[in-house]
Amino acid sequence: MNHKKIIRSVPIFTLKRKASQIRETQMKYMAESFSNYTIVIVKSENWYAGYVKELPGAHSQGKTVEEVKENLKEAIRMILESNYRHFIKGQNKVLEERIAVQV
Repeated sequence: MNHKKIIRSVPIFTLKRKASQIRETQMKYMAESFSNYTIVIVKSENWYAGYVKELPGAHSQGKTVEEVKENLKEAIRMILESNYRHFIKGQNKVLEERIAVQV
């Protein structure tokens, strides 16, 4: 007996939304959720400098530890928003999913 397998490609998940709708959803999600990040702050003479371990490019400085923390929070928000906006611009099919990674 000759059995032929029928193989067809079916997308598991395709999300079709306009970029503006995706941005709205992302901004709403960001406003409603909090994420935890590890910051490292060092003192160098009269200044403090810090960076976010999990987010390359998120670094800042200030005259106090509190100022550095506030600056880093702003940097995190700006980087996440910018990365998201630039990645989806012009795209009409976007897969968005949360993943967990144990380090």
